[in-house]
Amino acid sequence: MIRHHDIPWFNPRQMDDATVRALSTGREDLLRDFFLAARQRLREPSAGKHWLVLGPRGAGKSFFLRLVQCRFAEAMNLEGKSASIVLLPEEQPNVFSPHEWLQEVQRLLPGHTRSKGQSPVWQVKDEAHAWQTALESLLDTFKGDLLVIAVENFDQLLAQAFDNDVRASRLRNLMENEPRIMLLASAVEGEFDEAYEKRLFRQFEHHSMPRWDERDHRDYLTRRAKFQDKEPTNRQLAKIDAYSRFTGGSARTAAVLAASILDEQDPLSASHDLMATLDRMSDYYRALIEKMPPNTRKIFDNLVRGGEPASQVELANRIQARQSDISKAFRWLTDYGYVINEKQPGSKEHSYRVSDRLFVQFYRMRYIDPDQPCQLAILADLLAATIEFPNKWQFAESYLGMEKHAEVELMARLACDEQGVDVKLLPEGLRNAESLVKLGKEWMWLISSTSHISPKDFTRACLNRFETDDALRKAYDSAKALASAVVRKGWRGSERVAQIEQVLSLPPVSKLMCFAGILCADWSEKEWETIKIYSKQLSSEELGEGMSKERLSLMTDYPLSASLAIGANAAISENRWGTTDGTAWAALATKLWLQSGHAAEAAKSFSFCSKGVYLLITVSFKPLEAIAAVRSLREATQLMPSKMAETYLGMLGMCFEDADLYAEAVECYEEARSFASMAGNKDGVIWHSERRAWCLGILGQVGESIREHELARAHRSIQLDSNNEAWNIGQIARHLAHAQTVAESWKLIDQMKFADQRNTNYMLHQLGDAVWDSVRIHGPTAAFGFGRKLLTDLASRPQYSASWVIRAWWLEMLDVGVPITLLHDLLHEVPITFTDANDTLMSLCNTLEAWLDYLSATPEKRTEQLRRLDPDLSATLEGFSKNLSPKAQHRYGIVPNSVKS
Repeated sequence: MIRHHDIPWFNPRQMDDATVRALSTGREDLLRDFFLAARQRLREPSAGKHWLVLGPRGAGKSFFLRLVQCRFAEAMNLEGKSASIVLLPEEQPNVFSPHEWLQEVQRLLPGHTRSKGQSPVWQVKDEAHAWQTALESLLDTFKGDLLVIAVENFDQLLAQAFDNDVRASRLRNLMENEPRIMLLASAVEGEFDEAYEKRLFRQFEHHSMPRWDERDHRDYLTRRAKFQDKEPTNRQLAKIDAYSRFTGGSARTAAVLAASILDEQDPLSASHDLMATLDRMSDYYRALIEKMPPNTRKIFDNLVRGGEPASQVELANRIQARQSDISKAFRWLTDYGYVINEKQPGSKEHSYRVSDRLFVQFYRMRYIDPDQPCQLAILADLLAATIEFPNKWQFAESYLGMEKHAEVELMARLACDEQGVDVKLLPEGLRNAESLVKLGKEWMWLISSTSHISPKDFTRACLNRFETDDALRKAYDSAKALASAVVRKGWRGSERVAQIEQVLSLPPVSKLMCFAGILCADWSEKEWETIKIYSKQLSSEELGEGMSKERLSLMTDYPLSASLAIGANAAISENRWGTTDGTAWAALATKLWLQSGHAAEAAKSFSFCSKGVYLLITVSFKPLEAIAAVRSLREATQLMPSKMAETYLGMLGMCFEDADLYAEAVECYEEARSFASMAGNKDGVIWHSERRAWCLGILGQVGESIREHELARAHRSIQLDSNNEAWNIGQIARHLAHAQTVAESWKLIDQMKFADQRNTNYMLHQLGDAVWDSVRIHGPTAAFGFGRKLLTDLASRPQYSASWVIRAWWLEMLDVGVPITLLHDLLHEVPITFTDANDTLMSLCNTLEAWLDYLSATPEKRTEQLRRLDPDLSATLEGFSKNLSPKAQHRYGIVPNSVKS
């Protein structure tokens, strides 16, 4: 950001004419009236009609005189007449006598040869002669028709150079009798010509410098932005009300703060500039205080010290008086413009505040809190109303990096105040600068994560943000502390927090969302009802009033693990949201429970992982961690009833399969089959036997694999025409191809007579695994020959649907991991092998070729690739991909490789 220390807005004389014209705001009426008077003097020369512009420090008097100088030539251009203006220096330390003032005017005449000017003489022997000589020299040198002399701080000039009746009389004589000279003076107040006993009584027309209103502030901000080749944003213009209230109509203060509003400087830089302004105005503000009558000063002190705005009744109560007692003293403040009425909307009561906000800051810093370490304190009122909630925390964080802890704490307090959080109610350990910035970050995340989203989405947001129970617990404690410190009309956050904490069945993540709701001032009752419903949904019988101390302890000590486990239970068992989120949460909960040493809890979470999502378990860990995790779950089954143990071991076996740990899977299925046998679960015995047989085949134990398949067939004792029977026969044929010959495989298949053609096809489907076996056992080159042999044998058997079988083989081979290059080569053999291939088969080959190309591309390029294809073909390829197993989808990058994705 641009820093604007000693910016020219403090001194209009340093601005060029273009800048003055561009930034001129709210002075057109005053400017018009002055030039009307000046042109009247030029047309009809006559003495008198001098101008005195009055206004407090910072009202823009200096800028007005500089603006008159800029506009003078064009405004006073009358045919046959000439006029000039001399703008004297703001301060004239070399002028101690009347004639020295005239010499300064002559030195600065337009077109006059400039000199350094003269130093004041030690003693003027004949002041009357010196004055007359200087006046004649000035009038002889100036050849025009009207000379306007612009003098700032005219009251100071009088006190220094015209400090007695004789000297003042000379000035009055000049003003009354010289038609070619017109004074344009400025001063804070015009008492010097209001007392009839004074020599300059009624020599000036008084013109008050109007304070800027909201429209002027908006106009100035727009001009200032345009001058910087910008357009003010709606957000910046929306700050105008607070901006104009803070400045109290002071043009100088507005000029300083405009840079901050337009993001040309940060608040700290603006505070430096305002501090510099206060230093320059210290004498002025002390004089304002000294001017107050004693009783009025008591009221003013009470208004600033006790807080504003305040009514007269409130002020009287503060100083232990009646309103009638203070009315006269208070009226002095309103009569002289120290305070203004600020009627509250919808209230009959009148409240008052100090009009000059810099005066308030001066008083606070000098007399109330002189040791204030925060440089931003001077801007506190403005920052509260004009800097948005997120930006307050951003500034706080940046000031922390600068080690400006007082500024950090001020920004944090203002942010908390905006949302109704009382910083004093926070635990003492959270009130330091560093802790407040951390609180702000968590608060900002809570607001973004609870902005009109569902509890389900909030749970997902927590899953993405917090990786450990400890991380969630810290965020939970921070949110609870903030929510407890909320104080709003009609209720307190601590009361709602207590109510939330009493719902023992509510998971920590859900409670965290409730705390976030307390912190969001715009949360509606409808959103609160959503939380209540969600709470009931997650409350199960085991988590009711009779919840054990152990379960409560787990929810307290392991908030993320417990919340994910409960959420998985609700999502899957009641099927409200489908299983995608539920299984992902269960997978991560399993991992977290294992990492914390709670294998039994991990096993419970794992029970909610249904078939097809075991991949989520394995990819949640690094490979070695996955092995250890699954083994830990296996150990936990020893504590379970046989039926439950059988279920867990079967699931773990599939988990080992997904991790390519087939020996471990064989052991799990063997144990699971034993438990199933003890429980009298015949179907379980058959299922575990079939899975064990499949893994044995992968391990190359072909003979044992065939025996297991035969055992499963014998145990089924059901009709031949079944999908399971077809799968078993297909797997036996697969193993015979390598244990004996391919011819033996076909012999077994050919003798099977399924009534349902689909079962015949499903049996043939399993030969795709035989190609995979060949790749693993003999390598891709030998596997090509093996696959070509299968195609030749299929071509000689017209009783089978070649199109269906080839489609099934390629799906199966891709699923188990046959290299894509080998599949390309085999696909090229189809037209050669099936010499009489029909259109259906050739169309299938083209589709499979496109699919292989699609899977070979990087995930990033697939979207563009699909876009170029025929829409029907694109839909077919996507359908093929979705039919792959989760493990295969992961292999080809079709699904994200992380639960958190």
